[in-house]
Amino acid sequence: MQVITDFDYTLSKTHANGKPCFPAADIIRQSPFMSDEFKARARQRYDKLLPIELDPSLTIEEKTPSVIKSFQEGFADLVDTGKLTKERLAEMIENADDKFQLR
Repeated sequence: MQVITDFDYTLSKTHANGKPCFPAADIIRQSPFMSDEFKARARQRYDKLLPIELDPSLTIEEKTPSVIKSFQEGFADLVDTGKLTKERLAEMIENADDKFQLR
């Protein structure tokens, strides 16, 4: 199974019908199917990575190792939960309803 997600609204809308939307990655991170512990670890990774991504003094080359590490840790964490199947992912997307909109 391949999962393509964005975390920075490159694929998804930031707002639809005047309401904020999830980036695609948040469909998984915010899902009621995921444990609070998983959500906390995902939030910690996000909070650690975001300042690096937004730092204008860092080059892409300097940012890349942190991005790769964060994504590797996140996907490993996701796999370790054992909760992501094609069927479960479809349920997560359905439950996100109007909180997720593709561009």
